[in-house]
Order: sequence, then structure tokens, then C-alpha cells
Amino acid sequence: MDITAPRSTLTARAVMMLLQGALDHATALGKPVYVAVMDASARLVGLVGSDAAPIICSDVAQHKAYTAVSMRMPTADFKAMLSSVEADEREIFLRHAGHIAADGGFPIIVDGLVVGGIGVSGAGQAEDGACARAAVAALGQEPPGG
Repeated sequence: MDITAPRSTLTARAVMMLLQGALDHATALGKPVYVAVMDASARLVGLVGSDAAPIICSDVAQHKAYTAVSMRMPTADFKAMLSSVEADEREIFLRHAGHIAADGGFPIIVDGLVVGGIGVSGAGQAEDGACARAAVAALGQEPPGG
């Protein structure tokens, strides 16, 4: 019987690349955003906001990153999943303080392991998703699903 499981998480350099990749894409779009990065245990390891980004977007970005890590799926996929489940099941997910069903969050998956997640908020859901995708691509990774 195995009593251990392999785990891995993001390096500090990878966190910085994710933050910068999302900010660069948001700047190219002319949108102020907050970007949050969580490690494999869904702990905040990076947070940055554009100068004009509304403060509420800080919390939303963190919730998107948390949802991506904890559910192991893009937040857009989580949103779609919720629309296909019964109301009582949906309520269970949405009562949890950290989950949010909105585009803009991706898990970072390396060799089949979720090593972290990114969430972006402030530009509108589609553009938040594009900023998060650009950040994952900056790591040389392919964003899952979404």
C-alpha cells in the first residue's frame, strides 16, 4: 500500500512569470486587473494589481485562483459544470467561501500534477480569461480546457 503521493508546486520564478505575463497582456488590452497566484495547496503566493484596478478585483482574482486549484479545472469549466448540476448540489459549491464561477482562472498542470493556479479579475470575464491564458503560455504551458 502506498502511503505517499508525489507533489509539486510553483517556483518563485514561475510565480513572477505568471504575474508579469498576465499584467503584460492586460496592459496590451488597456485593462487594469488584479492577478493572483496560488501554490499547489491553494495558498496565496503572488498578488499584484494594476494602478487603476478596483480593489474588489483583488478578492475576485484570489477566488478564481483558489477555485482553479481546488477544483483542478479552469473556472470557466467550473461555471459550466455548475449549470449542469441540480440546484442543491450547486448550492454546496457556491456556499464555500473560496469558489467563484467566472472565467479568468486556470490551474497550472505539470506532468499531470496541479502545481498551482492563476486568477485574473478586472477586465471582464473573457478578457480576464485571455490574460490568464497568456500568463500560463508565458510559462511554456498549455492552459487546460476553458
